[in-house]
Amino acid sequence: MDKLHPNSDVLAEYFNKPSSSCHKQYMALRMFFCNKTPVADIAEKTGYTASTIYSLIRDFKERVKNNPTEDQLFRELKVGRKELDTDGSILKSIVNLRKKYLSVTEIKSILDAQNITVSEKYISSVLTKEGFAKLPRRDKNFKKEITSNLSKNISAQKVSKLSFVQPEIFTSQNAGILCLLPYIKKYNIDVAIENSMYPETKILDKLTSILSFLALNTDFHGKNNTLKLRGG
Repeated sequence: MDKLHPNSDVLAEYFNKPSSSCHKQYMALRMFFCNKTPVADIAEKTGYTASTIYSLIRDFKERVKNNPTEDQLFRELKVGRKELDTDGSILKSIVNLRKKYLSVTEIKSILDAQNITVSEKYISSVLTKEGFAKLPRRDKNFKKEITSNLSKNISAQKVSKLSFVQPEIFTSQNAGILCLLPYIKKYNIDVAIENSMYPETKILDKLTSILSFLALNTDFHGKNNTLKLRGG
């Protein structure tokens, strides 16, 4: 017979004196179901109260009854990122929007409005897996016709000034235009606009109107950008 390892008694303490709650619950349940140990003895060995042990037994039976094929104490951890589309609803939305000849950027904008946060790369990978080819080049009239035929249009919010108190996150195809703002401020272009005779309304002042035209007429090529505005 092989001799026991000289440190076997010390190592056995790991099993006899569990430190984690999961290990401790396993020991208590094993003593009850396998060794038929009375609840009073289990309570003395584990430090649980008798009522706690009865609760563990009741909850364990209920979990096994509802999920008989799932390990209730030792669950295998899945390696990798958490799955985004657990029920297939995101994939369905992406496919339906693509069937309306919407681009990846347009699909992302609609999903963002629905509080569905996925990247353009994720949308592209879904479309590739589903067998969609790259969209042909579309002119402005075709784009306008497509967006006007959407069953649920995205309502634009009323104009309001940014407070810069709370952090804000938004996506934009023209994020690069914000690079012009420091130069507008440096050369007092904003002051010149405010002192001009340019017409304004109660909702849109002179500066906002001019900057809106600037945004519409400035073409910054590149992928959709996510901006984070932090207060301070």
